[in-house]
Amino acid sequence: MNRSQALFFAVVGTLLLASIGLAISYRSVWLTLLCSLVSILFIGIGFMFKAKARKKKG
Repeated sequence: MNRSQALFFAVVGTLLLASIGLAISYRSVWLTLLCSLVSILFIGIGFMFKAKARKKKG
């Protein structure tokens, strides 16, 4: 994974985690659950890309 991809996953992951806090502040249970699910999936996809890049590299 190159630096721009890593930066993309880090920034978007952070924004998704911040959206969970925003959903909690709005006291929206469904929005909180949705943001949590999307965050977990996106961070998991980032780890998958990192593992594939590491496997491909060496």
